[in-house]
Amino acid sequence: MNFAGRPVTGLEVRLTLVRYRIVKANLARFTVVLTLLASMALSLGAGIKWSAAFRMLGF
Repeated sequence: MNFAGRPVTGLEVRLTLVRYRIVKANLARFTVVLTLLASMALSLGAGIKWSAAFRMLGF
């Protein structure tokens, strides 16, 4: 039964599954992008740290 008290039809089930797949795909894309951005930020931060360390040591 859905929220209106009517039995769920096959079409409603299919639409729900399609929406679920779309949300899942969007969440997966968001996670990949967030992971790449975090990786880039950490790499950049590590590079800046090493650059400062080399300058301090006179290289």
